[in-house]
Amino acid sequence: MVIVAAGFGKFHALLVPHRQAGKITRGSTFILDTRPALLGNAAATRQPATSRHYKHTVKAIAAVVVVIVVVIVVVVEVVVVVVVVVVVVVVVVVVVVVVVVVVVVVVVVVIVVVKS
Repeated sequence: MVIVAAGFGKFHALLVPHRQAGKITRGSTFILDTRPALLGNAAATRQPATSRHYKHTVKAIAAVVVVIVVVIVVVVEVVVVVVVVVVVVVVVVVVVVVVVVVVVVVVVVVIVVVKS
């Protein structure tokens, strides 16, 4: 028994188990030409269901890889920004401390020179 369902410009024929022809696996999908002269032609392009599953699997894996790469890039950017901010804060603190020390030393020297 052959079940034929009309599609968009194509017929999808699903062969049930007792009509298998040795090489045809259960649930194999065949695309047949919809032109009436060729509808009786048994030569159909075989498109196993597994190839569709592989395509979906590859797309799913690609989506997961893209998400992982985006997450890694965002994390790296955040880490770089945090490191830059910390470095800037440390440099500012060091500059302020150096300026304060220089001012204190100058004031002490001026006081010592004036008293002597």
